[in-house]
Amino acid sequence: MKKHPLAILCLKASALILPFLLLVAYYIQRDPFMVIRHYADYDHSHICQNEGYVSWQKYKRYRDTERYDAFIMGNSCTMAFACADWNRHIHGRPFRLFCNNLGLADLLEQLQALDRQPRQPLRHLLVVLDRQSFVNYHPSTGAMHIMPPEVSHKRWLKVQTVFLQAFLDPKVLLPYLQYELTGQLRSSMRGIVNAHVPVRTTYTNDAILAQEDSIRKQGEAYWSGDSWKHARETRPSTSPRLLFAPHVRLLREIRTICRRNNTDLRLVIGPNTDRIAMNPHDVATLRAVLGHGRVYDYSNEDRLNDCHNFYDACHYRRPVGRQIMDAIYRQPTRPSPSQHQGAGLTKK
Repeated sequence: MKKHPLAILCLKASALILPFLLLVAYYIQRDPFMVIRHYADYDHSHICQNEGYVSWQKYKRYRDTERYDAFIMGNSCTMAFACADWNRHIHGRPFRLFCNNLGLADLLEQLQALDRQPRQPLRHLLVVLDRQSFVNYHPSTGAMHIMPPEVSHKRWLKVQTVFLQAFLDPKVLLPYLQYELTGQLRSSMRGIVNAHVPVRTTYTNDAILAQEDSIRKQGEAYWSGDSWKHARETRPSTSPRLLFAPHVRLLREIRTICRRNNTDLRLVIGPNTDRIAMNPHDVATLRAVLGHGRVYDYSNEDRLNDCHNFYDACHYRRPVGRQIMDAIYRQPTRPSPSQHQGAGLTKK
């Protein structure tokens, strides 16, 4: 019996749609990015997460019991700044609220969301950025950077669609399924699967740094690869100007929130293995808007730019963060540090 063409078309369409529907159902059931439901533990997931999303969920979960009043904010370089080290200077109740590749607009969104929370003091704010933080002045939109609806004011369905689309990307889906099926970590899964868990502490959201264990075991060999050779041979240079009128508007809004809450704000521009100094005009702009003595530029600090102070090309080690905090909180907030150097770090 000859089949009707419409029936054949429906069968073919079903054959195409069914795998997609199964993947969507699997995604909803597994919730790999931990954004569909709320969880008691976000820190032991082997799947790399949106740190801004997770940080906010953890803040909301523990804010009433922990009574946070101080926040380390910024990009992934905040891993070098432990709340316990910071608390030696501020004597507060700190929490690390950060996001990978965070830009000025993302920082403002997070700060505005904090400011909207009932009875939320903002006594201290330590903002950790690098020059890439100033490249863009629009909120980030990718799955690893988009803020939760409560922060971004984006519709819940819009945000969830971003995560679903990221999951269905073969660059994410195939390594994820391979790990789910085998439980084995491979180099192709880097950036998708965490090699070590937990990745954060529970109540302060500090980074748990497996890299320090690797450094203790490997010693000098840790910095022996070709990528580190580039870091050793790079000559110092200066970044082109990055801050313009849209950035200044964002900075003024940040300043307004800090003034309204009597917040002790410190902004740190960290060192980098590329040895690219922040443009002096941009540093001067930051200080003019946020206040002299509140912006600390370590991008041109030669000693800190040494490769032994880094876990990888982008992230400097916790002893560096500790030393920066010791320096900036030893300084009064009125005087301005020199335009090209950080505050109070002496060469050994």
